[in-house]
Amino acid sequence: MGNAVTRESVLQRSAQVQSGEPLDPIALANARYRISRLGVFDSVDLSYNPTDGAVRDPCFTLKESPRSEANLLFGYGSYEELRGGIELRQLNLFGLAHQSRIELVQSMKSTSGDYTYSVPELSENRSTALRGSLTAAKGGRVCAAGIWREFHPGSPHPVASRVGTAGYTFQVMRNKDDELATQATDKTQLNVASVDFGLTGDHRDNPLRPRNGYRWFTQSNSPPAVWAVKLNISGLNWAWRITRR
Repeated sequence: MGNAVTRESVLQRSAQVQSGEPLDPIALANARYRISRLGVFDSVDLSYNPTDGAVRDPCFTLKESPRSEANLLFGYGSYEELRGGIELRQLNLFGLAHQSRIELVQSMKSTSGDYTYSVPELSENRSTALRGSLTAAKGGRVCAAGIWREFHPGSPHPVASRVGTAGYTFQVMRNKDDELATQATDKTQLNVASVDFGLTGDHRDNPLRPRNGYRWFTQSNSPPAVWAVKLNISGLNWAWRITRR
């Protein structure tokens, strides 16, 4: 109950629980976790009616998130210096838990835009994202497009889980105002591709309203031609977040 926008079929496919089955608290807890991972609910609560007895019906009480939100961005980098922008998100498009995100950023040296459209695969608790971006800086432009696939190295668990991503990115870089001494031999356009990997570990007690636990992630990317022979990582990022209340 509480799904005013989200389609009933989306919840049933995500929960993977059938009416008339023996009561299995672990399976229902995993169903609650999968529903919460759709990313379109502020809260997902599980209760039983009646609270005890030989026959009990599980009841999921949902509170849907706002269907759109806007966030202001601000930061500083050693190269781009001051940067600011806005992030606009649309949640639960068409009642199917699809999401779209657009990010517009202006720094002291460049202007960039990024658009991502994510589609969950309800039966397997995964998602696929399509992404495109455009960055315009002094002297050139960078256009990029990519596709990412999410997968789970282990079985989903309501407390601890690992989520991996694999993707492919293709970029077109154009050089407009080359003032270097090598201008005569420099290329005006370069095509760059990379294979991207990511792994996230979530050990929080609740993914929606965590009180204890921690979350970590790492990302890497490498050129496909090099990666086919040996793993030559050209980019690596990692971070973690600890929650205590």
